[in-house]
Amino acid sequence: MFEDIAYSKFSVSMEMDEYAQRLVHYIKQHTSPECQISLSIEKHLGEFNAVTFIRGLKFEAIIDNKASNFFEVIDKLKSDFNHRIERFKTGECGSVAPSVSF
Repeated sequence: MFEDIAYSKFSVSMEMDEYAQRLVHYIKQHTSPECQISLSIEKHLGEFNAVTFIRGLKFEAIIDNKASNFFEVIDKLKSDFNHRIERFKTGECGSVAPSVSF
């Protein structure tokens, strides 16, 4: 399993880095151990774009969000991930994420 957090086009404070690390840790807690997680964050023309790529044996998801600030974009990723987990738990996703564990 790998944990990859990439930043580009802007400087990252210790608080930002810790916030991103916490998101990756949170996703790891809600996915099976074989899942690989990559978080990429860019800033372009004042807008933040963050993409989380999650890959497992039978589970692949790309979560992509945009926001006006760093903390908002991370919160959007977490919210989007939680929404996907809820859809999986209620059976709405079918077989999209069978390796997710709870």
